[in-house]
Order: sequence, then structure tokens, then C-alpha cells
Amino acid sequence: MITRLGERAFRLVWFMALLGILLPRATAQLSNLLPKSESAASAKPLTLTQRADKLKSIQADARSELAKLDDSEGAPTLPAGISADDLAARRQTLDQIIRGVSRALTYFDAIPNEKKALETAREAASSWSGFTDPPPYSWLMVDDLINRRDGSAKKASTYQSSISLLQRSLESLQKESSDLQDQTQKLVKENAANPDNAANAWRLEFAAESTKLIAVRTESLRVNIELLEVQVETAKSETGLLDRQATAAKKKATLSDEDIEKLRSSAQERAEALKKEAAAIRPRIKSVTAERAKAQSALDLLKAKNDPPAAQEDLDLAQAKVSSAETRTDALQFIADNLESLASVESFMPEIYVKRKAYLEEQNKTKREAILQDLRNARDRLSAWEMVSTNDLSAVNADLANQDSISAKENSGSERQKLATATRETLFEKQLLLQRLIQTTSYYRKNLSRWIDDFEDAARPTTWTSWISFSWEKFTRAVRRVWTHKLFEIPTTEIGPDGLKTTTSQGIELGLILSAAIFFIIAYMLSSRFSRRLQRVMVGRGRIAEAQANTLRNWLMILVGAVLALTTLHLLRIPLTVFAFFGGALAIGLGFGTQTLIKNFISGIIVLFERKIRVDDIVSVNSITGKILEVNTRSSVLRSADGVETIVPNSLFLENQISNLTLSNRLSRRVMKIGVSYESAPQVVSETLKECFDRHGLVLKDPPPQVIFDDFADSALIFTVYYWIEFNDKTDLNIVASDLRFMIWKRFSDLGISIPFPQRDLHLSAAEPLQFEWAKAQPPKQEPPPKANLP
Repeated sequence: MITRLGERAFRLVWFMALLGILLPRATAQLSNLLPKSESAASAKPLTLTQRADKLKSIQADARSELAKLDDSEGAPTLPAGISADDLAARRQTLDQIIRGVSRALTYFDAIPNEKKALETAREAASSWSGFTDPPPYSWLMVDDLINRRDGSAKKASTYQSSISLLQRSLESLQKESSDLQDQTQKLVKENAANPDNAANAWRLEFAAESTKLIAVRTESLRVNIELLEVQVETAKSETGLLDRQATAAKKKATLSDEDIEKLRSSAQERAEALKKEAAAIRPRIKSVTAERAKAQSALDLLKAKNDPPAAQEDLDLAQAKVSSAETRTDALQFIADNLESLASVESFMPEIYVKRKAYLEEQNKTKREAILQDLRNARDRLSAWEMVSTNDLSAVNADLANQDSISAKENSGSERQKLATATRETLFEKQLLLQRLIQTTSYYRKNLSRWIDDFEDAARPTTWTSWISFSWEKFTRAVRRVWTHKLFEIPTTEIGPDGLKTTTSQGIELGLILSAAIFFIIAYMLSSRFSRRLQRVMVGRGRIAEAQANTLRNWLMILVGAVLALTTLHLLRIPLTVFAFFGGALAIGLGFGTQTLIKNFISGIIVLFERKIRVDDIVSVNSITGKILEVNTRSSVLRSADGVETIVPNSLFLENQISNLTLSNRLSRRVMKIGVSYESAPQVVSETLKECFDRHGLVLKDPPPQVIFDDFADSALIFTVYYWIEFNDKTDLNIVASDLRFMIWKRFSDLGISIPFPQRDLHLSAAEPLQFEWAKAQPPKQEPPPKANLP
């Protein structure tokens, strides 16, 4: 055995030397399998037959080698160091070579036929000069030519995409080939160093077979690319011819009544066939429904069983039967319903062709636009159905994957696997139906979209005047479509003469909303301008102050806004009953959330109508004294004497005790206390104070100031003066008090009246001698310096 392997290894080394160590990095894999002399001597590339023969030779060698490995006389004897896994990998490589060659040979066999088809397509394209039948041509023929053209173009695009993918696969094979070449060179060196090692010789043979596999895969990819390139050219030639034919037929096409009748007849036949399919499904639905009821009864009995309780395995199996029956029932019902829907679509499509015929014959632009809009609506419905069917197909694929997972976990022939198989079969039927739905709706939708595009292209202008007219019509149509778009519907209840209530729905369009909004804005702006003008007139005539007029205007605009809102709702024909949803729990929640806001709002209304607190009043609220600047809906603005403006909620005016210093009049009594020395004559002091207060211009003469001899204090005689001042914008109480003190000080100085400072008398008792001690001050105690921390 070892001697035979050594001889084979020697022959293999010689063979690889001729190949230039298997695969040069920049050459094709299959040509590397030829001896260098033959490769170099061949100036022309190999023909398809020669390349196929080379592959057949490789396939024959692989079959021969695989037969040796699978010798029935006994298991092959493996050299030391070669495992059973290595043997299995080698067998797999040989099997892949055989299969790869078979697949490549099918491509080789197909190329001649495809080249003949390409020649036929090119000859037909070059020789076609027109239709043999005279015009007019049917639009049905035009549709067929266009659909075939689009199909050929799609095939060309698909083939080209496949070519790109295969070319990327070739690049990855080149990298794999390079790695295998390095590995083979290493094995050759090891075998040359130790030619008697049977394991190295075995691995070298395996490497040569792996190299052949890569060569076969490479050649298979290349011949597949060549086949696809021919198919791309064929599809392009067919596409070009069909496009020319469709363009020529479209110029002289018509849609006759005979065409419509043909469409109706064929559509009726398809619809009847679909209805028969749906009718055939109904008995199956009844059978599966009965099966589901039986399975559900069995499950209920197991659940109700208590002595002894049912095993969990039996419960799970019964539940699986119920779930399988429910899934199959739903799937079959879905199939029957959609078959009937598809039959309705087939019956409806001839009417779309009738609309198409009407559009082609109609001359009135408005009517043509209405027909075109009907076609757009039909296209949108088909698009929606196609999208829904696509989503349903994704769901069915997920259900099938789930059933596959369940079936893979169960034993072959078990009850659960049978249930999964039955469920999968029904789901496969649903999957096929959805694919039919998608294909049919996609076909009709594409036709409708093409018709609409053709109609819109034909309607496009060719001159400046027609372009302006077309743009204006398109703009007005778009505006009208947006203007009449229904946003929502409102149910309305009417009572008829017979007393019966009828409920109808009223659509609220976007244009109605915009009209009402424009009406509200314009009316509110006009009301605002009128109120401003009225405010200026009233203030100018002195009938009301500016601040009060501003507050009244704000409240008046709130009232106007509420009236305009009700008027707007009336114009929209929206009854107030639609806001009944604010009742109940929602009203309670809103009430709790806005109770403070509503409380302040109502308080503001009360304050405004009570007029106990008005603009320019001077009030004291929560230890803040100031003048009211504004009384608004929620709060009022209070400015204190130091210029700080405080926002006070209106509810505080009703809930707290408020001091209004200017409620009935604007007079305020002030108090000033003065102390003089005991040497002063009280009568002179009283007259002097009276004189000073009478001389000040802002101190009222009626009522006159009053001087009161108030008290005998410890250090002074206390006099209290009561005087009145009128509040106005020019009066500052602090400045008036300051002026009065300056005047009093000057008059007291002239009269020699002094204002004493606090005095105390100290009395010492002499009944006993007083003891005095002299103490010497002690120097401050000094702290000792801190000790240094020595290392």
C-alpha cells in the first residue's frame, strides 16, 4: 500500500511540476489542469465542446476515484495520521466535482440554443418594418406589447444582476485558489523531503482533487456568466423590438366595443372559475370547523377531569389539535373570502376599460379629469390591496416557519407531526392564493398606472399659453382637492315629522375649517380695531380713565371672542352637543386640573362687576400696599410705592381681607408724632405745629390738621398731629411728611424749641462709704512656640 502511494505521489509531483505548481495566481483554474506544453502550444481559446470535454474528463476521474474509496470489498485502508473525517471530506469533494461538472454541462448545452435565440431576435428586430395588418390597432394589443416589453426588460435587468453576483463569486474563488496553492506547495515540499510518508502522499492527492473542484466551480461560474450574457442580449433585442412595435401601434390604436365585450367575456370566465374554487373550499371549511368543535370538546373534558387529573402531555396534545383546527379553519375561510373578492375584481376590471374608452373619446376637459380621477381612485384601491396581501404573505411565511420548527422537534409519524403537516398544507394553499392575489393586483395596478401616466403626458402643454393654462388648471385642481378634503365626520340626529330620530354624519372639510378660521380672525381684528377706537374716544372725552378703559376693553374682547367662537361653530354646522365628551370623568379631571384657573377667572368677573376694586385704587393685600394698574381675566397688577409690580390672583381679593384706601374717596389721614423738651411751652409748640401744617400746600384745610398734646414721656413732651392728604398721581406721602419735618425743624430752631434725646438720672446712695479697688492689668499670656517635628 505504501509503495503504491509512493508511486502515485511521484507521478503527482511530476504532474504538478508540469502545471507550474497547480494554479498560477493570474490564470484561469481549468487551463491550469492542462500540461504546460499543450497550453502554450494552443494559440486559440478552447471551444465550448473542448471545455465541456475537459470537464467530462475531470468528472470521469472523480467518479473513478470515488469508486475506489467506496470499494464494496471492504473499508479503505487509511495511512497513519489520516482520520475518518479526512476521508469523509475527500468523498464530499469528489461528489461536489461530479455534481459541479453536471451543472456546468447543462450550461454548455444551453448556450447554443440561447445563441440561436439571440440570432433569431436580432434578425426579427432588423427585419421588422411594420405590422402586416392595417390600422387601427386595438389597445389590447398595445397593452400586450407593452407588458411583454416590460417583462423582457425586467429579465435583462435580472440577468445582469445575476452576472454581477457571479463575478463577485469568481473573485472569492480566486482568493480560495491562492490559499490552496500555498497549502499545496507546502505539501509538495514535505513530500519531496519525505517521499515514503504515505499520509503526505494521501493529503497531496486530496489537495489535487480540491484544486480540481475549484477549477470546476470556476468554469461553471464562467460558463454560467457566458450564458447569462447571451440571455441579456436576447432580452435587450426583444425589448427593443417590442418597444418599436408598441410605439407604432399606440399612434393608431383604438378601443372598440368588441374589445370591451371580449374583456367582459374573459373576465366573466375567470370570475366564474374563481367562484367555483371558493365553492369547493366551503365543504372543507365545514369539515374543519366540525373537527375544531370536536377537538375543543375533548380538551374541555380533559380539563374537567379531576379523579385522576389528566396528564399534561394529553392536555398539550388536545390543545395542539384545537390550535391546528383553528389555524386551518381561518386559513380556509381566508382563501374562500379572497377568492370571491378576486372574482369581484375580475368582474370590475372591464368597467375600468370602459372608463378608459370614455376618456379616449371624451373632449370635455372637466369630464376627462373626472374620469381620470376615477382611474386614480381604482389604482389606489388596487395598491392598498396589494400592500395588504404582501403583509399577509409575510405573516403566512412566518406561520410556515413556525410549523417547520414544530415539525422538526417531533418524531416522525407522531400525532403532533401529523397535525403540523396538515397545518402546513393548508398554509401552503393560503400562501399560493396570496401570491396569485399579489400577481393579479400588481398586473392590473401597473396597467392602470401606465394608462394614467400616458393620459397625463398627453395632456401636458406644448406651448407657453397652453403651459400656463395647464399649470393653472393643475393648481386649481390641487387646491380644490385639498379644500374639499374631509378631516372628520360629526354625527347629527334629526327628528322627523313622525317623531322618529334619524342619525346622519356630516363631513367637515378642510376648506370649511379654513373659511371659519379666516372669518374668526378677520372679525376679531375688526372688533379689536373698533374697541381701540372707542377706547380712545371715551378716554379723550374724559368719561373714563385710561387704565379702566384698557381693562374694560380686555373683558369686552373676551366676550367678543366667545361670541365669534359660537358663530364659527354655527357656520361649520357643528352642534354644541359634540362637546358632550367633556362630561363625566373627563369633566371631573379637567375640573380638578383647572379649578385654580377657573376660580381666578370667575373672581375677576366678580371684581369687575362689583367695582369694589378698580384700576388706580390704592389697596393693601397681604402686607403689600400699592396702586392697581390692571384688572385682567386671571390676575391683577399691583404697583407698590417702591415701583415693584406684583401679580395678584383675583381670588385673593375675594378670599382675604383687603384694605382699599381709595374706595369711597381719595382722602387719607396721616399721623406724625413730635417730641420736645420739658423746657418748651406746650401752647407755643401747639401753635407752631398748627402753623407749619397749615402752610403746606398738600395738607388739606378741610378737615383741618389737629394738634394733640399726647403724653408726658421720659425725656420729652409728645405731640401728635393728625392731617389729611388727597391721593393722586402727583402726591407722594413720604415726601409730604419729609417736607413737614423740615418746616417744623426750622420753626423750632427759630423759636429755640429743642427736640431732646433720651436722658437718664443716676442717683448714688451715701449711707455707706464707697469702696474702690485699683487692679494692675495682667500682661497677656503667651503660648509656647510649637515644637518642630524632627525627622
